[in-house]
Amino acid sequence: MNRTKFIEQLLRLDISIDGRSESGCPWFLYRQYANLTGLIDFRCDFVDGQCRRNSKYGHPGDIIIDSRLLRASKSAKERRSLRRKIRRQQVGCCGGCYYNVGYFRCVSHKDINMLAEYFKPEVGFWREGTGCVLPRDKRSTTCLGASCGVSKKTEKHFKVLKHILKTPWTGHHPPEFIDGRGWSLRDGKRRRRWISPEDLEQRIIKSKSK
Repeated sequence: MNRTKFIEQLLRLDISIDGRSESGCPWFLYRQYANLTGLIDFRCDFVDGQCRRNSKYGHPGDIIIDSRLLRASKSAKERRSLRRKIRRQQVGCCGGCYYNVGYFRCVSHKDINMLAEYFKPEVGFWREGTGCVLPRDKRSTTCLGASCGVSKKTEKHFKVLKHILKTPWTGHHPPEFIDGRGWSLRDGKRRRRWISPEDLEQRIIKSKSK
């Protein structure tokens, strides 16, 4: 998509273009944690490029193809063509990518050109037989956290990872939490622990090997 039109899409949904990620942390740290989601077993089930676990979310016309496109269609032939395309797109958790612009709440100004290039009318960042074409470190927290069946081995670490990606940060301080289970109290005060990307990566790998 043209850069100017893409920016207009972002502004339409009040998506900010910022020097910090939507969780408030610097983008370079956000991307380190985002890449760790690639170690999580989401137990996705795709057959011939179609989601079999969450396929019901790929059928309605207001999911991948905006319902306004159907209403704006000038001919019955065009509407039938769009509906056939809708029925073919069992896209699971990628549903709504176009209308919601990848479910972003904030994007880096450095990524605008790349995102605009990958963003296509009607399908957004989704591609048939491929799924999302964006690298994990460029995806929104919504897309990184969407799951319909995380394996038990990595479920605990996935919850920790989701917590980090969605926790508002202040300044350059990292998120603080206890094993993804919320806050732990000691002597009336909150006890907190910082887990680095490297440490969390080792924990995930170790849990998968058990």
